[in-house]
Amino acid sequence: MIKKQVAINKDRYGAKGAALVSMENKTGKILSMVGGPDYNDDTNDGNVNMITRPRQPGSSFKPIVYALAMSKDAVGPETPIYDVDTSFGKWNPDNYDKK
Repeated sequence: MIKKQVAINKDRYGAKGAALVSMENKTGKILSMVGGPDYNDDTNDGNVNMITRPRQPGSSFKPIVYALAMSKDAVGPETPIYDVDTSFGKWNPDNYDKK
């Protein structure tokens, strides 16, 4: 499954890796974890677990933030979410493609 996704990621995004975490929804228990497609591939960070490697979460964190906001009734399906430049002090987050 991971190797298939790596091929898709390479074709669509130019990426060279993929990782997977499978969790039980009710308990949060980790059922399986694959840190990369080939542990022995040193040319593509193979011997690094991409799941536990310190990296920016990017947009993968958005569903967690939005789910919490919806559970607190802070936002709902009709709430507009604007894609505008935003600053938090000196930090200016942006999209991957800078658009």
